[in-house]
Amino acid sequence: MKSSMVCVFALAAVQLGGAPLLYYRGIVNAASNVPPGLPNAAIARGSLFSISGKDLGPASEVRQLKFPLEAALAGVTVEVRQGETRLAAIPVAVKATRVVAIMPSQVPLGKVSVQVTYNGVSSNYTGTLVAEASFGIFSANGIGAGPGYVQNVNSKDERTRNSLKNPAKREQAVVVWGTGLGAVADDLAAPGKAELATPVEVFAGGKTAATIFKGRHPSRPGVDVVIFRVPKEAPLGCYVPVQVRVNGAVSSNAVTIAIAEEGAGCADEHSPASKVLAEGGSLGLILMGRYKTTEDVDSATAKSFVDDRLAASFDQGGENAYAFHPAVSLPPLGSCTVYARTGGVGTAVALSFVGLLPGRSGLDAGPAVSVEDVAIARSTKSTGLYAGSLGGTRAGAPLKVLASGKSVSVAASGGGEIGAFRFEIAAPADFDFDDRARVRGASRAQALELTWGAREGTVVVAGFNFDKPNNATGMFVCSAAGSGGGFRVPTEALEVIPQSRKAIGASTGYLMLGLIAPGGQVEFQAPGVEHGYATSISWAVKSVYFQ
Repeated sequence: MKSSMVCVFALAAVQLGGAPLLYYRGIVNAASNVPPGLPNAAIARGSLFSISGKDLGPASEVRQLKFPLEAALAGVTVEVRQGETRLAAIPVAVKATRVVAIMPSQVPLGKVSVQVTYNGVSSNYTGTLVAEASFGIFSANGIGAGPGYVQNVNSKDERTRNSLKNPAKREQAVVVWGTGLGAVADDLAAPGKAELATPVEVFAGGKTAATIFKGRHPSRPGVDVVIFRVPKEAPLGCYVPVQVRVNGAVSSNAVTIAIAEEGAGCADEHSPASKVLAEGGSLGLILMGRYKTTEDVDSATAKSFVDDRLAASFDQGGENAYAFHPAVSLPPLGSCTVYARTGGVGTAVALSFVGLLPGRSGLDAGPAVSVEDVAIARSTKSTGLYAGSLGGTRAGAPLKVLASGKSVSVAASGGGEIGAFRFEIAAPADFDFDDRARVRGASRAQALELTWGAREGTVVVAGFNFDKPNNATGMFVCSAAGSGGGFRVPTEALEVIPQSRKAIGASTGYLMLGLIAPGGQVEFQAPGVEHGYATSISWAVKSVYFQ
C-alpha cells in the first residue's frame, strides 16, 4: 500500500512538472541574499536560508508561523546531509520556485548537501557552507540592499518602521531584523526572549553603536533582532548604512536607515537626487563619467587607457517611502555601504547602477541622448534607458567630448513621454589619487588609507572584486569630502570583498576614486520630467590584488 502511494505521488509530480529541481548555487541567507562564495555568504546554524529551484512545492506560497513548528509543510521536507549525518531543516515558507527553511542548529559546520522532497519525490542535492554565525539583514525591497527592515523605538510600547519619511534620531534605539546569530536549543519550539551569546558589533554610518539586545525574535521562526542605539556621532541622511559584524570577523550585508534631527525630514546635500525618490513622479537621471584606468595586476601585460561613457534613465512611479537607487542613494559623507551581486560589474560600476527602479515604468525620451555631437542610442531592451561610449583610447576612438575644464551640452530630441531638452554641465574635472600607479595590493583585514590632493566637491571611493569561479562580486562604495584630501575605508566594508586568486583571470579587483566637482551636479528641465538630475564624475581606476 505504501509503495503504491509513493508511485501515485511520483506520477502526480511528473504530470505537474517533474521532480523537484534545486538550482546550482541556489542557496542563500534568506535576508541578505549574498551569493555563494563571498566571505559573508555562509548559512548560520539556526538561521533562515532560501533554496531556489523548480517544482519545489505548491504553486501558491504556504507558511507556518506558529510554534511548535513541524518538520513538514504542505508536503515539503528538507534534508541537510554531511557524510552519514542527516538532519531535517524546518520549512517555514514553501512554493514552487522557493523554499525558506531553518538550518538545523545541530548541523555540522562546513560543507553540507541539501535536498528537498515534495509529495514524496526528492530533488537533486545542492551544496552550501554552514557557519556558527553569519548575519544577514532584511531589506524592505527583499534583495538585501537599500532601506532595511528596521523599527524606530519611540517608547516602551510603540515601534514604527524606519523609512525615508520616518527617520530615526541620534541616540534613539532602533531594531534591526535579520537572521544568522547562531544556534538555539530547539528549532521547533518558541525561543522566548533570550539573548544569544554570539559577539555582535553594529556600525551605523561608520560609527560603532551600543548594542542593547541580540537574540531570537520570540514569535517569528528563525528571525533574529539586534537592538542598538543610534550613535550621537552618526551622520544624518536618508541612506545611512548599517552593518552587523559577528564573532569579530564576519560582516553582514549593508542596509540603510534614515537619520534626521528632531522634527526634521532626512536629506542628503551631496546627493540631491535622493530626496525625490520617496515623493514619486517622473525622474530623469543622467550620469557622465571619464574612467582613467591602469591595469598591471592580474594581467600578463600592463596597460593604461581612458574611457568616456554616459548612462541615462527616465522613469515614473508612485510614492515610495522605501525607494532606493544605488546610483544616487549614496552613503553620507564619511561612510561606506557594501553590495554583493551575482556576476561581474566592470569598471563602469557607477554606470551599471543606472537603471529602472522596481515598480517604476520607463519613459521615452526619444531615439538618443546626445553629448555634443555624440549620440547614445536608446536601449533596445527597456524604454527609458540609454548607455554607451562617448569615446576612449582603448577602443581607438578620439577623446573629443569630455574635455576637463569645459562645459558640454547634453540634449535629446524628445519622444513619446519626454519632450526635447538641452542643458549645459561641466565636463569631468581631471582627478587622480596619490600613488595610484604604485598601488598593487589591499589588505581586507585592516583599514585602507587613500589620499589625494585636496579638491572641492565630493569624492566617491569604491572597490570591488569579481571572483570568477564563484561568479560573484563583493564591493564597497563610500562618500568623502574632497577637501579632506583622504579617506579611510573601514574593515567592515573590506571584509565583504572576496580574496583575489593567484591564477591570472580567476578574479578581477579594482580600486576606483571619482570626483564630483563643483558644477558637476546640475538639475535640468524637460517636458514630462518633474525632477531631472545630471552628474559628471572623473574616475581614477587601478587594478589591485585583495589580500
